[in-house]
Amino acid sequence: MISMPLHRAPSYAAAIQDGASGGLAPSLSWTRWATELPLLLRRTALALAALALLLVLAEAASLTPTSPESAPAPASEYDQKARVVVTMARLARWSDNALGGPVTPFQLCILGKDPFGTAWQPYERGTVHGRPFRTRRIAGLDEVEGCAVVFIARSESTRLQRYLQGLAGMHVLTVSEIEGFVEAGGHLELLTTEDRVAFNLNRDRGYPSADPYLPTNVIPARNFEKLRK
Repeated sequence: MISMPLHRAPSYAAAIQDGASGGLAPSLSWTRWATELPLLLRRTALALAALALLLVLAEAASLTPTSPESAPAPASEYDQKARVVVTMARLARWSDNALGGPVTPFQLCILGKDPFGTAWQPYERGTVHGRPFRTRRIAGLDEVEGCAVVFIARSESTRLQRYLQGLAGMHVLTVSEIEGFVEAGGHLELLTTEDRVAFNLNRDRGYPSADPYLPTNVIPARNFEKLRK
């Protein structure tokens, strides 16, 4: 904000009165009035011009298009797939104590090369089944202890059957993008078709006797979510 001291203009009426009485006081003299009035007007004009310039600049800034760098990035394929996995983990049900104690983190483990990047970060500030959500990278089945969900990456496709056999009966929800994962015995298969993310569920795992149990009676066998471009 621009501010400046404004000298108080002498009273016009007082000046006339003093002039009429022949007693022009020095502070209200016609000479000083004539000298200070143009200066006061110039200062006021400069202040108004500066204010007008600031208003024009502010208006121009508000009309400047948002640059691509500052615009929100659209959700990527793996942002969408991460949301599907976390949603399904929240819907799944484990038997008592299968997830450990009440303060044990809910761990999603990635077996093999992780394609998700930073897609899990928004969920690591939240909870799943009342437990802090965490992700962990593992290199083999000997590191599975403590995992509630295991994502088997495409890099492990040649070892898929061995992994599924090793995970059987371990109270682990299995997820993968490997084609035919559900037919091979996995729980949840993530798909991408054209511009959509989809998933297939293993209907044989949708019974209360399964652990973990996926309530497939209320979840479509095939669901699609359009990717934002």
